[in-house]
Amino acid sequence: MLSSMGFYLRLLCSEALELIRPRVCASCGAYGTKAVNRSLCSHCDFQVRHSLLNVHCSRVDGVGCPIYSAGAYEHELARSILAYKNHSRTDLLDILATGLVRVVVECLQQAEDVKRIVLIPMPSDPSATRRRGYVPAQLLAERVCQLMGEYAGVSCVSYGLLSKKKRWGRGDKSGQKLLTGAQRRQRLSHSMRLASPPLSFMGFYYDVRGVHCLLVDDVLTTGATLAEGYRVVSSAGGKVIGAVTVAYVPYRGGTSTYTVGYSPISLD
Repeated sequence: MLSSMGFYLRLLCSEALELIRPRVCASCGAYGTKAVNRSLCSHCDFQVRHSLLNVHCSRVDGVGCPIYSAGAYEHELARSILAYKNHSRTDLLDILATGLVRVVVECLQQAEDVKRIVLIPMPSDPSATRRRGYVPAQLLAERVCQLMGEYAGVSCVSYGLLSKKKRWGRGDKSGQKLLTGAQRRQRLSHSMRLASPPLSFMGFYYDVRGVHCLLVDDVLTTGATLAEGYRVVSSAGGKVIGAVTVAYVPYRGGTSTYTVGYSPISLD
């Protein structure tokens, strides 16, 4: 009796909340009862989860390790990632991180003798971090560690070991969407460094020598960001066994800076 009353009370509170703050799908904009868990409607939820079922392996110039992506940056998945990054839809974190867990597992299966892995998220520009209030790749990496726990005897932790260098002067403030891969690599060249720990003034610093590392980013476009992250971590002595992203941007014609392979994950 009490459990039934509790159920109907929660249902009543949920319906009352709908009048104040309707649930809106982050992908198609559907609202009300069509939305599932205040993130995606039933159609978009199925499409996004289905698009994250396969792992794509890519190779990028300047990155000396394979890059694994959970799906193609298209349709519902692309709109969901944009909503997560630019519209503060952090309620999509669990869905995107679940797909990222699959590629982390695939990367660990390809590696050998790895007992501890450090996930290193790619940093955002300080202006973007102030506008969003969070770093998308960092939230994804932390959530992946929580979801994985300890997989097959491999300890998984996340540290924000990279930071953007402060560049003096106005510089080029234009966006990156219209830039080629070479132009992006030129812009991001030597733009990162190892971050300083809180007690750096006392002589503390991050030591990654001999540590197995995994670079984490949200979308693979040209690979310029991952290439710069790989340069910094590898030059500091870290063993970068791979990089993982939620999605990759497919090229439908001409030449591309990376090649894509297909590696399905068994659901058995």
